[in-house]
Amino acid sequence: MSTAVKTRKSSFRTMLLKKREELLASSRRQPEALATSLRTPDEVEFAIKTAGSDCRHG
Repeated sequence: MSTAVKTRKSSFRTMLLKKREELLASSRRQPEALATSLRTPDEVEFAIKTAGSDCRHG
């Protein structure tokens, strides 16, 4: 039974490491996407309103 538990832990660890690498790779390709997720709702709302007014005036 300990072998089955070890195998399950090993495959879970492997999957987590793979997902970690995927996340790191995507954040390197698109660093602005990571910055967007760290903005407060107020900052996002302000950015949307500003972009909307820029489009109407431009």
